[in-house]
Amino acid sequence: MTKKLIRLALFECLKEKDINKITISSLCEKADINRSTFYKYYGSQYDVIKEMEQEVIQLINEQLNDQPKETSFIQLLQFLKSNKETIKIFFECNVDNEFPKQVLALDSINNQLEQVSQNDPYIKNYILFGSLATIQQWIDAGCIESCEALNKQGFLAVLPLLPCPVTLKKAMDKKFTCQNIERTIHQLMRLINYFSVDNIKE
Repeated sequence: MTKKLIRLALFECLKEKDINKITISSLCEKADINRSTFYKYYGSQYDVIKEMEQEVIQLINEQLNDQPKETSFIQLLQFLKSNKETIKIFFECNVDNEFPKQVLALDSINNQLEQVSQNDPYIKNYILFGSLATIQQWIDAGCIESCEALNKQGFLAVLPLLPCPVTLKKAMDKKFTCQNIERTIHQLMRLINYFSVDNIKE
């Protein structure tokens, strides 16, 4: 019960100010507890967020890891949409840099990423972080587009079908001239703009 009060109080405080500006005293006042009670459970306001993030990751793994790879991504989107307010706070707080990557760490999704990237870390990160940016933009906008639309036309679903990652890999292997690398970067930016959430239609 006390942990729940602390979490609710922190969420209320986060509506008004950044987590870096929230003091333990103000948090305790909001939760109507004393400081010693807070420190019985947590060392800081950041620890509250970290614990909640790990619980969400555990819940994602428990609910979705057994899903077929064909539906795992859309099931993940549905989970994020159902918990969009909480997920948005986690993204905004940025307490743990690994949290966004853990969201897409399902075995079924990771296997697809490895297959598409041919285990190349550059291409894998290219797809991974592009997907995360699209998901975060979608959540920030209130998940207006349906999960089906994002799954069908979103970055993770479409990017593996495009030649750009292969082109970029060749550039990284120094097989291209500087002019071709520059052209590749411009092509990449056009693709990012085209497949942004604003262009996704239901």
